[in-house]
Amino acid sequence: MMPMIPLGYWGKPLDIAYGYLYLASDEAAYVNGNCLVIDGGAARE
Repeated sequence: MMPMIPLGYWGKPLDIAYGYLYLASDEAAYVNGNCLVIDGGAARE
């Protein structure tokens, strides 16, 4: 599975937390109806 992740490491809980932090911030005030994919660029089949 690791070769399919371009960033080269398994995601950490902090990686997910930063996504939540962004969505809860004022910077995301105009964001709606979007999927935030936090997967290190992993290839999908």
